[in-house]
Amino acid sequence: MSRRLCFAALLAACSSSSPTRPPLRAPASPALSVESCNTLGEVQGARTCSIYDARKSQFVALADADPLARRAFLYDRWMDLYQSADRQIAIRNMKDAMSPGDPESKWGDENEIGFWDDQGDSAGFGDTLMNSVLFRYEVTGTDADYQRFESWTRGQVNKFDATGMDGYLARWFYAKVPQGTQVKNGLAMDYGGDDFPMPAAALDRLPAWYKAGLPGVSTVPSWHGHTSIDAYSGPMNSWPLAYTLVKDPALKARMARHYGCFLKRLRIFKIVNLSKNAQLQADIGRYLTSAGTVLQLDPGDPDLSKIDQIWAFYLPQYNSISASNYPAACPDHLATDALPGETIDVTVPGYDGKLLDFILRQAGGDAANSIDFAFFPSVRAGDALMLDSFALGAYSMTGDAEFLHWRDQILIGKANAHEVSRTIGAFQPPRPCRSYYRTPNTYTAHFMRTLIDGDSASRDFAGMIWTSKFAAKETAGLRDALFEILYSGATGTKTPNLPQALGDIAALGGAPGFLDDPRRNYAVDLTTNPPPGDTVAKASASDLAICSQPITVLGITVPIDKPNPDIMYSNPAPPVMQRPPDNWNWEKDPFQTVHVAGDAGHQQYFGLDYTEPYWVARYFGFYPETHLVLAWK
Repeated sequence: MSRRLCFAALLAACSSSSPTRPPLRAPASPALSVESCNTLGEVQGARTCSIYDARKSQFVALADADPLARRAFLYDRWMDLYQSADRQIAIRNMKDAMSPGDPESKWGDENEIGFWDDQGDSAGFGDTLMNSVLFRYEVTGTDADYQRFESWTRGQVNKFDATGMDGYLARWFYAKVPQGTQVKNGLAMDYGGDDFPMPAAALDRLPAWYKAGLPGVSTVPSWHGHTSIDAYSGPMNSWPLAYTLVKDPALKARMARHYGCFLKRLRIFKIVNLSKNAQLQADIGRYLTSAGTVLQLDPGDPDLSKIDQIWAFYLPQYNSISASNYPAACPDHLATDALPGETIDVTVPGYDGKLLDFILRQAGGDAANSIDFAFFPSVRAGDALMLDSFALGAYSMTGDAEFLHWRDQILIGKANAHEVSRTIGAFQPPRPCRSYYRTPNTYTAHFMRTLIDGDSASRDFAGMIWTSKFAAKETAGLRDALFEILYSGATGTKTPNLPQALGDIAALGGAPGFLDDPRRNYAVDLTTNPPPGDTVAKASASDLAICSQPITVLGITVPIDKPNPDIMYSNPAPPVMQRPPDNWNWEKDPFQTVHVAGDAGHQQYFGLDYTEPYWVARYFGFYPETHLVLAWK
């Protein structure tokens, strides 16, 4: 039976009234006459980790292997060896610029590491990372790939353990070393900043060198805080899928505890009686619809300009001032209403001062009541969709019905998250002021939610969101291959754009003529040589005017940075390989034309914008079965 038919059978078998269902098949371990391995090219004594055809029971020369599988195994090798800092993903920023075709012996030398870069975003990249490693294990089923999957999973769990607080995530944990110390391959060594010392109790769960130290080097185990909503999307979007594959009960327990405790840490802030404040409602309506700003509501969508309450679910911040009173233990229950003083009634004089105070609590300064971030599911569709997904994910991992009750009674019943999620893609500002980095966060959360959802009616609603909101609006025209693959896999129906997406992934690699090279920050300028069929032009005067318009609420004008009128945009979005390369292209502006980095060739990326869609597509049968695994030769 093909993988696709197996998946269809799984869906049919699980169409019950249970809130959740098994999201993935259990990998069937191939019958190998050789021992599996997981790092292509690794040498142990007289044997080398090589590509092996499990169906033919024979090794395959690297040059003769399926080119897409070969590139995936190579990218996974380089990520594991050169982009891993204690199983946290990071950009390798090198002392010297590398050119296409340079050998691994040159750029893989740890003496070339200048520093780990973009490490503060390593938590946020946890979902693309975990999807890549878990779906590779699903495809190959080898014991060695399970060990690889579990190793990376432990690195993500350690981001919570490092803080010593249940459910509170570090952006990055590391050992602080003196400025100028040579960073070593595989180790999270960093020069640090205004970060926090790691509690002694956390060290037992981290790699041994955090306690033992390094010869001749002063080390201070530390963690980077001031976490973000996007950082949490890493574990929250992926752990419910990974959880089903983890074999270690103790590791599963830590995952479930941290996942649920994050939701229990969220506090509630409310703004009420908006419908009774005519000026405020008029300001909101004007912002959403004036000067040509496009608000594309479908019949049945809620009118966000006429809401009466805004519910915010916020994470209290751990910082230098709040630390002494910050609870380390998991709260006993989820918040169901705002605490005294955390509700603003806009009909009461002086409410604007309270609203300004709430905004300033999120502005980044350390204070006893500072906020890391807030979800606004009453008005922001992505937040509504993610919290809905996370609640179901927490139930799937813990079996605690409180998460379902909270979702149904509070998130949906009071904050109106279910209806607000219908507005995915409804607010579409022009290109000069549109951002793209949150789009993959939301559709990846929806991917997870669709796979674990056991309720057929709920899955029908999820299917509508995929088709009528994400595909028809949010991602329309973006040429986002990862989206098309996740969408097709989650719904069990190949999208019209899937063939194009598979072709785009097949053509994605390090550099033209060097596809099997690592991806790096090479300079690209499409304005001098646009891709075939594309035009390159500046934004229109009307788009620039919209994006230059300040926001005015109750007579208070919030200034904004005006867009650069000289920026050129490609139309339509070119294939991903022809766009300026970046650390993870699916969150970048697909219409961008120019990237002239001053350090071109110095940054080496992890390649997850190739390996995640590749392994997911392999799992769902969108690419042909290769039967290729890694084994010792």
